[in-house]
Amino acid sequence: MHLDDTQLILLSRASQRADHGLETDTKNEAHAKAVRTLLRRKLLQAVPRTGDLPLWRTGKDDAPQSLVLTPAGLEALEGTEKPAAAPAKAPRRAKPSTKQATKAQPASKNAKVVALLQRSKGATVAELMKATGWQPHTVRAALTGLRKKGMAVERTGQGTYRIG
Repeated sequence: MHLDDTQLILLSRASQRADHGLETDTKNEAHAKAVRTLLRRKLLQAVPRTGDLPLWRTGKDDAPQSLVLTPAGLEALEGTEKPAAAPAKAPRRAKPSTKQATKAQPASKNAKVVALLQRSKGATVAELMKATGWQPHTVRAALTGLRKKGMAVERTGQGTYRIG
């Protein structure tokens, strides 16, 4: 069964709730269309609203209704988590390296920042800018973000920062 992105998002949202209730934007036409399709395919079901289930709409008798994920909907979602076989492509050739790497490169710019800050001498804003390609305000924002994540970023000496 093919599900489009909006349908997958809606089913995934419902699957993440303990009660499998779906909270959706009824004014969003794409969501409304996806909900109609999911109801028709019996992947979602309209039920009387109880407890903490999100309100979907009021029925003909003015009774509040909610949408819940059906077992078939959960099964359809689990079936989509496995990636489909990709079409065969010619393998890419690795570019020849002029230098041998002595150690693995950090995966992200934030990882580079952390690695530089963990050095015994720490790092200056200028060094962090050079390593990441960021502007000074972005470097300082990253330092603030690390502090908010619980890292002990301290300023030592003349504009040098390190993680203690």
